Amino acid sequence: MPTIDALDRRDLPSASPATAALGGRTPGLVPASNDSRSEAVDLGSIRGTETRTGQVGGSDSRDYYRFEAKRGRLEVRLTGLSADLDFELLDSRGDRIGSAARNPGSRSESKGYTLGGGTYYVKVYPGVDDARSDYSLSLKSTPASSPGASGSGGGASTASDPVKVVGRVLRITGDGDGNDVVVTRSGGKFRVRVETVLSSGFSIVPIKFDKTYPAAKIDEIVFVGNGGDDSFDARGVTIKATAVGGSGRDHAVGRAGKLVADAESVQLTGLPDGTPQTRNTCGPNSAYRVIRSLGGTATYQQIIDRASESSIVSRWALGTTGRTLVDAMNSLRRGLSGRPSFSLKTQSSLEAMFAQLREGNPVVAMVRVSGAEIYSVGGAVGDFLDRIPGVGGVTRHEIPSLHWVAVDGFDRARSLVFFTDTDGGHYQQSFDSFDSNFNWNFGTAQNTILQGLGIVKGTFIA
Repeated sequence: MPTIDALDRRDLPSASPATAALGGRTPGLVPASNDSRSEAVDLGSIRGTETRTGQVGGSDSRDYYRFEAKRGRLEVRLTGLSADLDFELLDSRGDRIGSAARNPGSRSESKGYTLGGGTYYVKVYPGVDDARSDYSLSLKSTPASSPGASGSGGGASTASDPVKVVGRVLRITGDGDGNDVVVTRSGGKFRVRVETVLSSGFSIVPIKFDKTYPAAKIDEIVFVGNGGDDSFDARGVTIKATAVGGSGRDHAVGRAGKLVADAESVQLTGLPDGTPQTRNTCGPNSAYRVIRSLGGTATYQQIIDRASESSIVSRWALGTTGRTLVDAMNSLRRGLSGRPSFSLKTQSSLEAMFAQLREGNPVVAMVRVSGAEIYSVGGAVGDFLDRIPGVGGVTRHEIPSLHWVAVDGFDRARSLVFFTDTDGGHYQQSFDSFDSNFNWNFGTAQNTILQGLGIVKGTFIA
């Protein structure tokens, strides 16, 4: 029987980590080894402007930097490119705060952020498959006490009020110039910040709106884009958040199970890091991440045990079929009351998967990985193989390896799928590469064998 095996990060073409561990300190040029958190370049406390140069691409697929910043504004700029490179800003836990991936080709990328102060990380990585380029990364910090930087709290808006409270709904409307809208919760209040995005230079990105609202009076938050490349970030919100994009390339970030977004880019947060898989349990591992992100309490071991109870394939540590996995997930629904049962989809498509993500549902998807499994066949299975043209009489057979991952986002403008792998890392892959691995085709004979074992291409659970 086939082994649905662990994923080596080299197995998925063009897979680039979206988060990793950080640390270290090396001044000057970027060392070749700063591609993990433990080896990140430590820039110390940013005062004024700090610049570093380096190169990513090929075997060196990302560079990481660690730094301290005070409360205020941070401007990040990536220049000197000969190919499409992008960057992400991460918080102290490695969670994505935001990214700059607006410009194709060798055009520079820049973006401003309002930070609360603390430890942060920047990751530089190829924006498209096979991109390789030198770069110059500049960070400019402006503390909140400096002229031009925003203070915290409910300061007056410099533009018309984009927020209205209708009943128990907090409604935010974009004004068409490409806003960053960030909603956070602090104590008993929701804080809404609206920033204008400037695409070049180190000009301070102005805070257009910054007010707070009593959380006890709000049941839902709705953002309506109005043109431009709007970004809506509601990862800190635990009530339902709905984002309706405008005419631009809109981006929405929010917690799994809470965000509903009609946007060109959707990123769900809350999938657990860590907890690497044990032998051939990638299905329970990915299911655990999805269940916990939605508020469920099931443990990794409980899902393994439940799958083993109902399937000899899982009991023998040979992997987990889709039917076995969805049944195990539906039998461990503590903490998920009010949510519909998990459903198994087969011979499906990326668009069907994206529809689930837009509804706030992370997806457990089966994909092909490199390598193959060879195993002996006999008894009833041998008799079954004897009836397949071109396979009869085979006692040893080779079938490509398959693997489960937790898909948590996509970016249509950049044609990227985001997923959390069973090592706890966050990765991305192009639409074409992911679709090829998701809708695999091993030929009639092997496809028939796999189907007989309950393994079908285009399979996901949501």
